[in-house]
Amino acid sequence: ASPIITPALDIFSLITADFKVNEITTHDLLDLNTLPQYSGEIKASTITFPSVGDKYGILTIDGTEVEADLYFGDTRRELKLGLGQYNGSCFPGTGGTILISGHNNSAFKDLKSAKVGNKVNIRTNYGVYVYEITGTAIKKNTDKTAYDLFKNEENLVLYTCYPFDRLGLTADRYFVYGKIVAGPKVLVRE
Repeated sequence: ASPIITPALDIFSLITADFKVNEITTHDLLDLNTLPQYSGEIKASTITFPSVGDKYGILTIDGTEVEADLYFGDTRRELKLGLGQYNGSCFPGTGGTILISGHNNSAFKDLKSAKVGNKVNIRTNYGVYVYEITGTAIKKNTDKTAYDLFKNEENLVLYTCYPFDRLGLTADRYFVYGKIVAGPKVLVRE
């Protein structure tokens, strides 16, 4: 009965959970007059990076219905609220892998419409970043080759459970890969 009871309990806990969120406002993220534009450099010491659980951005994908709040952390709490960035991955602009997940029945329900060449836009509290989708893949949830957290170039990896019409955890994941095309570089070493 575990394959039936565990997903049912997970869904029940998501529905009944009460979360408090340390949020920045959507207006703060959409006011481009207060953000660095799509290029240049920012000193890391001038940025207030988020703590686990904080909302720090909005992610949209051109050509899809994906538009969701982005939180730092990928626990049930963050994924109930929107998209969650794995806290072992890099922030946009810092030159490494950004690993972001979302549920296939909410924030990433239309991830299947993402096509090679589409743009992924991430508006953070310190800049605006644009990534071009370079590929998609379906891989097992245990496949550690699906992403590389130690890559020496900025890249974006989005993923969700697959197939899209299933509730609960599945054995497969749908991945979308992207390369950076615009956004200010964060100078970590000043």
